[in-house]
Amino acid sequence: MAQVSKYRYLLNQYPETVQKEQFRIICHISKRTARYLLQSGLVPCVQSGKKTRNYTIKMKDIVRYLERREIHPEKYKLPPGSYSGTYAVKPLLPESVTTEELRKYYIESFRDIPDIVSTREAAELTGATASTVAKWIRTKKLKALSHGPAFIIPKVNLIDFMASDAYLNKRLKSQKFHENIGGFLSWKEGK
Repeated sequence: MAQVSKYRYLLNQYPETVQKEQFRIICHISKRTARYLLQSGLVPCVQSGKKTRNYTIKMKDIVRYLERREIHPEKYKLPPGSYSGTYAVKPLLPESVTTEELRKYYIESFRDIPDIVSTREAAELTGATASTVAKWIRTKKLKALSHGPAFIIPKVNLIDFMASDAYLNKRLKSQKFHENIGGFLSWKEGK
């Protein structure tokens, strides 16, 4: 029982949620290790999609991580090649994940995003290029509305597409794609 209560004092010392930088300082780990733990879903977090201050981590999840790290340190070690720059975190979706679960995650994650997005904004959210988004629209994988010479995409349609097999099974997967999957895995574990 001593191990369980060893880190409980942190819950009173810090706010309910913290950012990645505070997380790494609390846990005495490097920036790269913190990013790996968050992207891989080993430490649950919510990703906002912003370029900075992207991760929000609950203190109770940090305490749980510190407790588990003492019991199973090998589980939280970075894979070989992580510090040489040759390794990128690539979380995988379990086969049991449903489209509805993914939709719920994206609805919650995109709640601050406007109801209509441009192809450029859709590209940022999906990790694709604007021309790839336009191709998805032309091939009717992603439903959009014509707005002059450009397209606008209802957020609901973008969420439906990102939860579909067309997005999940695409051949070339970007770093943003893997961040989205890691965010979903963290979100699901936090439920």
